Formats: sequence, C-alpha cells, structure tokens
Amino acid sequence: MTCLITMRSETYALRAERVLKNRGISAKKIKLDGEYSLRGCSYGIQLDCRNRAVALSVLNEINLPYSDIRSL
Repeated sequence: MTCLITMRSETYALRAERVLKNRGISAKKIKLDGEYSLRGCSYGIQLDCRNRAVALSVLNEINLPYSDIRSL
C-alpha cells in the first residue's frame, strides 16, 4: 500500500525526499491535485506505508513540517 505525506512547499518535499532516500527509504516527490491544494498543500511525498512510522520519525527528528498523512 502507498502512503502520501503532504507538505506546504516544494522545498519541504524536496528536502524530505532527499533525507528519506539517504536513510534508505524509497520516497518520491509529487505535485498534488486540487483536493490537497485547497488545504494549502501543493506537494507531497509518496512512499510505501510499511515505511510510514520510520519516515515520520525522520521528518520529526529534522523538524521538517508536514500537513497530513494518507493511505492511497
């Protein structure tokens, strides 16, 4: 199953993608559609849900803000 972590900016998403990949977690930056944009989120990180807990821990560790987490 795939999960999506939404972020407010492309810069945050690029940084998250880079940091997660450096930690061995496969992650992909994506541009979000209108549903998420209405909430102020324009980019996200797509990853395997099995890596969700570790990914969130890494993002919190480096103080990288995210908005929402969803299963796709």
